[in-house]
Amino acid sequence: MPCQVPSCTAEALLGSDEALLVYLTADEATWLWVLRRDDLAYYCIELGAKALADEVTALRASLDPALNPDRVPFPASRAYCGSLVHRMVASALPSHHFEGHRHVG
Repeated sequence: MPCQVPSCTAEALLGSDEALLVYLTADEATWLWVLRRDDLAYYCIELGAKALADEVTALRASLDPALNPDRVPFPASRAYCGSLVHRMVASALPSHHFEGHRHVG
């Protein structure tokens, strides 16, 4: 089992232009913590475990040549506006948490 790291320790490891995203997914929702060297914030994303798994499964299927031999692209509208990026990252993008940060992990 991994050791727990206090947020102040993790913050000290981040560069001034870095942010760390940490997710916890439950049945009905996903929580996102945005950790910067100087701040910590969290958000509730209304995307539960099953819905997230369905989106990830669809994305993986589009990338797997055995499942997608014609290489039909994954719909960009689904990836960016529909669920994955928009719901999993964009919920924190409008905030000050990414201002001046070039590296997000």
